[in-house]
Amino acid sequence: RTVIRVDGRPFFTMGPRLLLSPPGSYVEACRQAAAAGFTAIGSIPASNGTLPLLHQLFDAAEDSGLLVVLMADPRQPRHGRYLADHFRHRPNLHSYCLPWFDERADMEELFVAQRDEIRAQDLFHPIWAMGGRARPTPQRLRLMDLFAASQDPWSAAAPDGPMAVGDRLAELARTAPAGGQRPLLCGSLPVFASPADRAAGLWSF
Repeated sequence: RTVIRVDGRPFFTMGPRLLLSPPGSYVEACRQAAAAGFTAIGSIPASNGTLPLLHQLFDAAEDSGLLVVLMADPRQPRHGRYLADHFRHRPNLHSYCLPWFDERADMEELFVAQRDEIRAQDLFHPIWAMGGRARPTPQRLRLMDLFAASQDPWSAAAPDGPMAVGDRLAELARTAPAGGQRPLLCGSLPVFASPADRAAGLWSF
């Protein structure tokens, strides 16, 4: 029920992810996001195959005054370096979001390696990972420029449903290293789709 307001209007640091929007709709989708009060959007995964579409997305977002959270594609070799190579000079780049897989024992080492690939070229933009469903450790949080709690939209009917997001954010705040001034994001919050949206073939959440 508490909303940050700027000039009397609700302020959202990150808005929708344009994963399912066709490229021909990027301009209109970005305009709608900006009109709704969002200040940033999440991109489609960055790879050789999506590179032209990503530049279209960055252009459309810039025209609407939106920042872009650049999402890595783990299938792209050296995906950290790939992101920095192609996007570090974009004026509306918000941050780099790297993949994180709870089931990988070497995930911290992989994240650090890709983070360092970016840092070799870009010392300015934040680097972080959305994280999975595992409870974050203080060591993992120290690796992130931004803290993020994720909530799998498909688990909304499970015991760990939408109402658990607040609990997870509170836990993340308690676990975060003391004295940190880094922002805290809620990575994904399930919202039930309307019957019309479901009839149109969109996700249930």
